[in-house]
Amino acid sequence: MKPPRPRVIAFVRVSTEEQATDDHAGLDRQRDAINRTVAAHNLDVVQELELVDVSGANVLLSPVFQQMLRAVENHEVDGVVVADQDRFIRADNLQSLAVLDILKSAKAKLYTSGQVHDYSTDEGILFSHISAILGGHELRTIKKRTQGAKEVKRKAGECPSAAITLPLGVAYDRKPKHWHYTDDVDAVVEAFRLIDEEGNTNLSKVGKMVGIQNRTLSNLLKNPIYTGWRVYDKKRGDEKYHKADAKQADRKKVARDEPIRVKVIDPPAVPQDRFDRVQQILDEKNAKWRRQRIATEINLGTGIAVCAHCGQRLYASSGLRLVGSRQGYYYCASNNYLNRAKGMSCKQANIPKQIIDLTLVAFAADHLGSIDFIKKLAEKLRSPAEESSAPNFTKRIAELEKRKKRIFSAFLAGAVEADELKRHRTELDKEIKSIRLIISSAEARHRIREQADQSLSLLVQACLAFRRITTKPEKQAALRGLFAKALFDGPKIVGFVPFDSDIRPIVRYEDDGSAASGEPVLNDSGLIRLETPFSIPNNWYDLGPIPEGQKRCRICEKCKLLAEFTILKTKKGSWPYYACKDCTRQLQKAAYQRRKGELKEGSAPNGSADFSASFNPAP
Repeated sequence: MKPPRPRVIAFVRVSTEEQATDDHAGLDRQRDAINRTVAAHNLDVVQELELVDVSGANVLLSPVFQQMLRAVENHEVDGVVVADQDRFIRADNLQSLAVLDILKSAKAKLYTSGQVHDYSTDEGILFSHISAILGGHELRTIKKRTQGAKEVKRKAGECPSAAITLPLGVAYDRKPKHWHYTDDVDAVVEAFRLIDEEGNTNLSKVGKMVGIQNRTLSNLLKNPIYTGWRVYDKKRGDEKYHKADAKQADRKKVARDEPIRVKVIDPPAVPQDRFDRVQQILDEKNAKWRRQRIATEINLGTGIAVCAHCGQRLYASSGLRLVGSRQGYYYCASNNYLNRAKGMSCKQANIPKQIIDLTLVAFAADHLGSIDFIKKLAEKLRSPAEESSAPNFTKRIAELEKRKKRIFSAFLAGAVEADELKRHRTELDKEIKSIRLIISSAEARHRIREQADQSLSLLVQACLAFRRITTKPEKQAALRGLFAKALFDGPKIVGFVPFDSDIRPIVRYEDDGSAASGEPVLNDSGLIRLETPFSIPNNWYDLGPIPEGQKRCRICEKCKLLAEFTILKTKKGSWPYYACKDCTRQLQKAAYQRRKGELKEGSAPNGSADFSASFNPAP
């Protein structure tokens, strides 16, 4: 009786989508080699798996590859057949070799062209490991040689990349090694002329006139290829990225140490003097936009305000576009739509920007530097530290790291699914991060107590200096120097982290009322908690009560009858718009004038005052 034919899975893989095309025949070549191996060893192919655009160093992350390993481990097949071992795995690190242990445990074989890797023998294990390591070394050598050859071509004025990487209106013929412009370059040349001669700096409008999307046009106008020069000032970084299915993602661009600049086309499509003038016009426009944004959109709470409920940062939203400014708000990061999709949420309500900013200014200028507060804070800071009964955190971190390695080994052995691996590693990383935060907070608390007198002196000086500051950028810089974090529960500050911007507290707020009114408490995480939350008086931002049956316009801030507001009708119901009809007409007029180019961003419409200036009442 003949022995049963070995049951195997045929596995083919190419590293890029280009290699999978008919022109390159990468997959067909591998299938031909596999067919010869199957015939030579009388194998029974029960399934064929194909991977495209997955590097040999990332195959472990691929669901298709994991499916194959599970079939091997469950003894559904007796082995795997590939064209070459590097199609199965390239060991660019030692962890990659662990996949070979799965074949050894299942007593499976790896069939390649002219070789059978038998993991039941010492010689088979040795040869397989050496082959896998050599495959990784070969990959690195190939990449190094390929990149080196491309650099030589770039410096020689040739094009080593595909035509898709060239900008609009530029082409390269490989046989004569000749750069030239195509008919599409006329649209780019016309865009340069419109900006230089007619002074039209609205790229959206220019893009519509020449038929180029405005963001694409912005990049094209900065490319010196239209003056005949090919410039390489950036390159792909060394850090690799991959998608969820293990397919390769683009690496980030980084600046070159020595840019390459080569003359490749003569005569140029755009004269050098015109190109330089357009660059100056665009630079001045961008600089003006940045100055206006810095002057009007600085948020004092950015990087400082933290939610007292969940410990996440409070981020600033620009809010709705009004005529002269935006009336924005701060929101908890847990309530961001991306975090909500992950199941996160927080009960912290959105807080208007002016309230957070005014509260921070009042807290720093008046409360933080007051004599009573400094005295009470000094007593707490100078008090002896309590003995900690915490376990050996360093030992605990080492134990958690070992658990991570064991779980990964179980994943490679097929005992743990990919989703379970991800969940376990996330939980362990979270616990390790929490322990490290406790350690850093304890160290910060110790530093604060050791330097109490010096820190309090600096705090008083900083508060006094803060009162003399008038500009918003200086206020923002001063606030970040005064304290690292300010905890907000609604519009109230319930605690803060002083002196050290590196302190990352584990946020916990408990209003137990055990301390005297206004007395600061230094909790176990280095956070100074206020037993009586600080808030500014209502008359700083309160515009008074709204009469019954009326609504306050968010632009002119006047209370008017509901009939004087535009009504929005949707499937979910109807409600008054945030602006009254008079202000709505002004907004529509301003939008129309902006579209016609008669009104610049941030200006009021013709014939009207800037009634939406930012609200900034004096204390």
